[in-house]
Amino acid sequence: DRHGVLMESGPERAGRERAERFRLDHQLGIAPIDDMAAILDEAGLDVVVMDVPSGSAEAGLTMHDPETGQTVIAIATMAWSGRQRFTMAHELCHHLKGEHLSVHAVQGHRTPGELEADSFARHLLVPLAAAQAARVQFPTSVESQLNDLVRRFDVSPSVARLQLANTGTPPAALESTAGITAKRLAASHGWLGLWRQRSTLALQPQAPRRLLTRLAVAHRDGFVPLAELADWSNTSRDEFRAVLAETEVESPE
Repeated sequence: DRHGVLMESGPERAGRERAERFRLDHQLGIAPIDDMAAILDEAGLDVVVMDVPSGSAEAGLTMHDPETGQTVIAIATMAWSGRQRFTMAHELCHHLKGEHLSVHAVQGHRTPGELEADSFARHLLVPLAAAQAARVQFPTSVESQLNDLVRRFDVSPSVARLQLANTGTPPAALESTAGITAKRLAASHGWLGLWRQRSTLALQPQAPRRLLTRLAVAHRDGFVPLAELADWSNTSRDEFRAVLAETEVESPE
């Protein structure tokens, strides 16, 4: 089996194939997706990143308005950018399948639809060819393979481990990396600053980008006050006013 030690179930295969088609249709190749929110935006979705009550188990939700045809994906702020990106990809799968407000589990077991969405998210974020390339680049160190995928593709170690397993990495070798967090990998391999930048961004609420674009146009045309645009942009009004007043200063030759 070319997919290695993790045998494909029906939902696993369906999710992988859907993710591979999506990458092909959008000419993504096997490169990392730097801006997952932009991918959803290009798919015609409004993405809102918002604070949720502490202890909430809900990381993402897809909502569809049948009257307007508009779909909104709500994503929770969180300290783990990899998990947040996975949630966005997971909800994108539900949208592509026309599933809104789907059931996550029945009698404690995740539904086939949820398993397929998990598979889609994993394969969309880390294509099998990319995992295989990491194995070739770092043939003697599973931790280096894991670090490469987590850093470049901005995913959680658990997602990277599953993709390495799917390409044939032995379970015993993967066991040596069990429990390693993205932050620990970042500290051990010299990219802790990047991890902190990603974490800071994942903790910030964000309004839908298309809404911000419309508000910015309305502000320029005099229909929306600066205060409202600043609030939607999650920026203080004084800072926003200062930014709008900035002019480019050329460096001397």
